[in-house]
Amino acid sequence: MAVKNPSTWAGSWGSGVSGAGNMWATNYIAAGPAIFTKAAASVGNWQTAVASQAAADAFVSGLNGVNFAVVTASVNGAGKTKYTASGTTKQAKYNTFAGIFGPKLTSIVASLPPRGPRGSTQNRVRLTQLLDQVQATRGQN
Repeated sequence: MAVKNPSTWAGSWGSGVSGAGNMWATNYIAAGPAIFTKAAASVGNWQTAVASQAAADAFVSGLNGVNFAVVTASVNGAGKTKYTASGTTKQAKYNTFAGIFGPKLTSIVASLPPRGPRGSTQNRVRLTQLLDQVQATRGQN
């Protein structure tokens, strides 16, 4: 598997992000109610951690107090505008990242053992090595 030239990453990423505003907003809004419902249902786990009924009540009250119409308006307004614009406005930062990480990824991929048959243990080992080596680059320039 060859790694694409890092100089092309930002443009591809930017085009994808710039064109994904509607999908981002739709998926964010679709997931929102379930996130708040799940969080409210998990108050027992949270309460054990904070061990206070008053804190639990405040937590659930805060979740129940979310006005999802306001969230939806924010997502479809400024949120979507900023999200799609980031495909253009953040390309310089993405280029910086690609210039640093691209050569590392190329080296990592080149050092991996060969692929095995589909579903093989060899491929799981290869994937684990890839993830471990990528994680090892975290925080480095």
